[in-house]
Amino acid sequence: MSAKKTSKKINSSKKAAKKSTTKKTAKAKPKTKKAVETKVTKPKVSKKAKTKSTKKPVRKVEIKKEVYKPKKLVINYMNLLQFILEFIVAAGFFLGLFGYNYEVLGYYCVLPLTFVNFVISLVENNRTITYSAINMVMALIAFYPIVGFFAKIVGIGLSISSITVLSARLHE
Repeated sequence: MSAKKTSKKINSSKKAAKKSTTKKTAKAKPKTKKAVETKVTKPKVSKKAKTKSTKKPVRKVEIKKEVYKPKKLVINYMNLLQFILEFIVAAGFFLGLFGYNYEVLGYYCVLPLTFVNFVISLVENNRTITYSAINMVMALIAFYPIVGFFAKIVGIGLSISSITVLSARLHE
């Protein structure tokens, strides 16, 4: 007889344990609030009360998840600006190959634009940082007569490779 009583107590304790675990899992819900929208609903009126009620409408809150997306339009404009400036730098290096044109083009066009391209590539982080940094060095070396000729050719190559990377980024 005592064995039956103990087995009943054990079975009842197992049932109580199952109920407590199911209640705990039902209560655990992830709470994430990103954006809140409200909707106005009319209060429920019973069939007996047909008179006008003075109750205000109840607002229900709905939660929607929103993911932050960077402004791609601004990034594309910055890539387009850097693309155009790299094209001008390549043209400046190319025109500098003929005669003494690079002294004027280097001071007023190529050297400042390579610096601007380097700053833009740092801000955007668009895989052209090394091209722009080396291109700045080539713009400075290009002022020397014999070594400058090869620096201008390397500068043209670096500008073209940067243009290809930027053109691939423009079409993303």
